[in-house]
Amino acid sequence: MTARLARCAVATLCATALSSCGGEEPASKPVKLTGRPDPAAARVAQQYVDGYFDQNAKHVCSALASKVRKQLDEHGGCLKAVEDSFPVVFRENLKVARSYVKQGVASVTFRGSPRVVTLRQENGHWKVVDGGT
Repeated sequence: MTARLARCAVATLCATALSSCGGEEPASKPVKLTGRPDPAAARVAQQYVDGYFDQNAKHVCSALASKVRKQLDEHGGCLKAVEDSFPVVFRENLKVARSYVKQGVASVTFRGSPRVVTLRQENGHWKVVDGGT
């Protein structure tokens, strides 16, 4: 396998693992969230999407749950996998609209986007388990 093909494979895997691959988002109905608002979860979700928009792999990786980072470690490490995904990930300049926690899971929505980022607590800190699509 050529180096370029290997990078494309890792980038595709990374984008899939993070559920942040995209392009044009399909039209969808607004998501109705229930639960209590949580500003801390909103901050982590914003850090995650800002990291992609700014192409800052360190910010993206620091927002990820350990199980997601572990998946990426199997493919050269989180930083490398995220950096390799930048060319194929749709860049959106998103801003948090709402964040809610219900039964230990935080869901964060963004203004003008159907994306919902899902977070869970890990050692008392919110971490991204699904980057949304």
